[in-house]
Amino acid sequence: MQLAFVRLGVAFSIIMVSFRISWNPFRAIGLLRSVIKERRDIHENSGKTKAVKSDGKYYWSINMPGWPSDRFNNFIRNEYLRINSPQHSHLQTIIFAITNLCPLNCIHCYEYENISSSNKLSLEDLKLVMTKIHDNGIRHFQ
Repeated sequence: MQLAFVRLGVAFSIIMVSFRISWNPFRAIGLLRSVIKERRDIHENSGKTKAVKSDGKYYWSINMPGWPSDRFNNFIRNEYLRINSPQHSHLQTIIFAITNLCPLNCIHCYEYENISSSNKLSLEDLKLVMTKIHDNGIRHFQ
């Protein structure tokens, strides 16, 4: 039952963010439908949603910030832009690998030839990369 209320709250947040951008209720509802369809297509969960509550926020995907939060609203705003104005959309998520070192030598590994022990970032280089990512507005890291 609690999950149903969370889903209603998420839907309301999506509609409100969209409405603040466009002032068009049809576009706001259209965004909600687009986000739901895209998430179902990507995750193929057929509406079987599970959520985890942590620190007052609900998470149901590793690809989205927790709700309720400003980061969630910003994510939805960028989704709106991506769907309705692709030329103004922004990168939402970055998958950042700190290392490519792996000692396992698995026979099925397609990256084995690219793994190098000489390819290392210093802590200062790592901080610089993270600062540049943050300065470019990317708030969701994996």
